[in-house]
Amino acid sequence: MCNCFCFFCYSAFGSLTVRSLLETREQCLYEFSFPDPYCHLKREENEAALKFLPSRLNQLDSMAWLGRQMALIEGVLAGNVFDWGSKAVTTLLEKGNFGFMEAKSSLQPRPWLVDNLDAWLERLKGPPHKRVVIFVDNSGADIILGIFPLVREFLKRGTQVIHSIHFLSLK
Repeated sequence: MCNCFCFFCYSAFGSLTVRSLLETREQCLYEFSFPDPYCHLKREENEAALKFLPSRLNQLDSMAWLGRQMALIEGVLAGNVFDWGSKAVTTLLEKGNFGFMEAKSSLQPRPWLVDNLDAWLERLKGPPHKRVVIFVDNSGADIILGIFPLVREFLKRGTQVIHSIHFLSLK
């Protein structure tokens, strides 16, 4: 059976990688109606992040336009840094140190490896985007403290926002 499973992964995804195994795991959980084994941890992380959201939004609202745009992008990047996985998040929660600001302060200074921020800022000075699609995971501090404020900024500009959320583990 193991050889058959490995062959399935290889033929379905091209090569056997950690990513293909994780995708296969998610698909099997979904197809056989297993509950998300990390649901409890995700709920805890979301609840902790939601406590910080009002102060994050107030901080952004108090900033001038340029500083706010920079802080929004840094928040999205910090979300990626912070998205370490459930065990690390649980450890931070247990210590009472949520870690989003620490993740934000750990960002490399500009210029970043891929740094189109200046072009992005110039584009934002023009008319609002008609529509944006944002691809995100299904929960966590990265979504609540990084993506939600960015979505809010787009909505303030009159842009239609479509969230494309990874749904397999929501069931």
